[in-house]
Amino acid sequence: MNDVDLTNALERIATLERELSEYQRIETKLRENEEKFRLLVESTSDWIWEVDAHGNYTYVSPQVEILLGYSPAEVVGKSPFNFIPSEEIQHVGSEFKKCIENRLPIIALRNTNICKDGTLKILETNGVPFFDKKGEFAGYRGIDRDITERVRVEEALRESEEKFHSITASAQDAILMMDDEGKITYWNKSAEKIFGYSENEIMGWPLHDLLAPKRFLAAHHIGFDHFKKTGEGAAIGKTVELAALKKDGTEFPIELSLSTLLKNGRWSAIGILRDITERKKMEKEIKDKDEMMLTQSKQAAMGDMIAMIAHQWRQPLAIMGMDINNLIMSISLDEEITTDYLVTFSEALNQQVQQLSTTIDNFRNFFKPNQSKVEITIDEVIHNTLNIIGSSCENNNITLTIHDTSKSSLLINTSSLMQVFLNLLGNAKDMLLTNKVADAAITITVTETDEVIIISICDNAGGIPESIMHKIGQPYFTTKQEFNGTGLGLYISRSIIEKHLFGTLTWHNEEKGACFVITLKIKPDKEDVKPE
Repeated sequence: MNDVDLTNALERIATLERELSEYQRIETKLRENEEKFRLLVESTSDWIWEVDAHGNYTYVSPQVEILLGYSPAEVVGKSPFNFIPSEEIQHVGSEFKKCIENRLPIIALRNTNICKDGTLKILETNGVPFFDKKGEFAGYRGIDRDITERVRVEEALRESEEKFHSITASAQDAILMMDDEGKITYWNKSAEKIFGYSENEIMGWPLHDLLAPKRFLAAHHIGFDHFKKTGEGAAIGKTVELAALKKDGTEFPIELSLSTLLKNGRWSAIGILRDITERKKMEKEIKDKDEMMLTQSKQAAMGDMIAMIAHQWRQPLAIMGMDINNLIMSISLDEEITTDYLVTFSEALNQQVQQLSTTIDNFRNFFKPNQSKVEITIDEVIHNTLNIIGSSCENNNITLTIHDTSKSSLLINTSSLMQVFLNLLGNAKDMLLTNKVADAAITITVTETDEVIIISICDNAGGIPESIMHKIGQPYFTTKQEFNGTGLGLYISRSIIEKHLFGTLTWHNEEKGACFVITLKIKPDKEDVKPE
């Protein structure tokens, strides 16, 4: 071999070595890629597959066993339709056929598969066609994903939405939703009827600007800014009464229950709204009726009150008359009338005049309308009441005994509580006289706990017959026909205690007679105290 041949041979060897090195590099890269593909295939929860031009599996990843329970060997060579229920084959087959004939990718095709244990799973199939070196169609490669749970959740959500729409469509109350920008996003049929806006008219419009009276807009906007940031608000989680506007500008009262929803970090509100125009009208009618009955009760008591005043005035007038007669007699006998005597005489007269004046004030205050609330003790109210009725009881030989251990004062309408006391004491007096009770007595007992003051007014008139116990307190039911009773006293008393003084009035029998028990909160709850 000459030098030229040797050089050529060495060059060919070098070329072969380079080609071999390149082949080795490519083979190493191929093995690395195959290892990456294997790791990817085995680490994903999806099932990766390949089918030939006839639609038979030529490759399936190991995940098929996790998804369907079949080993890859049991699946390769079979068609996807071997695992699809018969009732779905026609639908799924037509979709596959459409893709294959047009060489289109398969995108998010849902299909049910039968697992080896007979259970069903819903898969989502995605695949793309692939071609051989000659450009001939060779099959599809793709991925199947188990979406059984997702479909179940979607179905549950769909059913929930259907129920929501069904309920809201049939609800008598307006149901509406507002997003984090204050715009209306849901509006049911009842909302259309109540406000006059159709769903198409109002969707996307600012709720407050359309439905709230102008005088409330500033407060609404301030509250809404706080709601956007925190999901909190004065009306959230409560039922409140507000004013709203109809499409024609009519203002009307509503009752609103408001709750919140946090979605994608943004706060929305859901409101259930009721038109309470009729209820407010009825409440006003009831209030007017109660006020009329209260007036009737006071008017009916007028005669008794005048009699009580007469009893109350008789003693001081008698004392004043006797003192004046004594003075006249002293003058007629030319007796010496000293300055000390005149001072004593004047002070005695003044004391009796003050007592008469106090009685007039109590009487006048009792009938004065729209009295404001004042801080007062129960002892003071009882004292003012006895200034009116005390002498009447005394003149009828009824012993009045008071046991008062309370110390707290109450913020109340004094006239209202006096009316209750007068009704209860008057009823007790009348029953004692009717039953001609010897040693007739009325006992007033006042006790106090940390939260309430309890006033018991008990008599020894024999008690309330059990047969009428359930009727006592009903309007116009009376047991005092001989006293021209109206049957309003106890009804009005309970109404005053419950609606105006936020307490309770109950009654029961004890050994010798009836007891009426008033329980008043020392500090009424905030929700109790409303403007009258």
